[in-house]
Amino acid sequence: MNRNVFFFILFFACQLGIGQQLVLIDGGNQGKYGFMGGDSSIKGTKYYFNGWGAGKITFSDQTTSKPMLIQVDLELNNLLVKDDQDDTKGTIVNMNTVEKFTLTQVGDKTNGSTTDTFVKKSPSDFGGSVKETKYYRQRTKDTDYVIEEISKRLHDNATDTTNNFDKKSYEEYRTKNTFYVKGPEGKYIESSNLGERAIAKAYPDLKKEIKNYVKANNIDFDNPTQLDALISFCLMTK
Repeated sequence: MNRNVFFFILFFACQLGIGQQLVLIDGGNQGKYGFMGGDSSIKGTKYYFNGWGAGKITFSDQTTSKPMLIQVDLELNNLLVKDDQDDTKGTIVNMNTVEKFTLTQVGDKTNGSTTDTFVKKSPSDFGGSVKETKYYRQRTKDTDYVIEEISKRLHDNATDTTNNFDKKSYEEYRTKNTFYVKGPEGKYIESSNLGERAIAKAYPDLKKEIKNYVKANNIDFDNPTQLDALISFCLMTK
């Protein structure tokens, strides 16, 4: 590669916040937290799914990356871009430069592929109830009015003290899901489940109207388009 072209690419990558910190995701700096189930003593993964996904990153300056192989670490809250030469290495993207990103898991011919959008949110978006900036999965299609925090942590089954629990020697990643609905004041309201109550909690003056709308339209809360329609109804009715 022409030397001048190489330095241009390197400069461009640094400007976008890519290329700041290279980490090993199959051991190395990540220790026993293996990528794609690399450590047989650990069940599950701290990533959104096993393997790399296809995605694009939208940066704070509204520029968008080319399609690339990426993954999000839901334990350490890092966005990673796959190393060009090594599947076991990824580069951490500077969170300060990111606005959102898409992540597609390519499935088999039967299941097809699914694409999710993750958005970055800071404590100011939550009115002080959240302490750190994180990536959240967007549950609505065209807006960010409904988002989901997906947190993973490593649990050692050998330390479990549950009564009658059959102790295992392995560790596993456990997932906690928390949902947030943006209310009329523009702040997110927390709920443990995504359903009619979560929407009504963010729009308490519309509980009856929300109940009737959900029933009349048979709302599927896992359908991003229907969620957008429900939020639009709340905003127009308030």
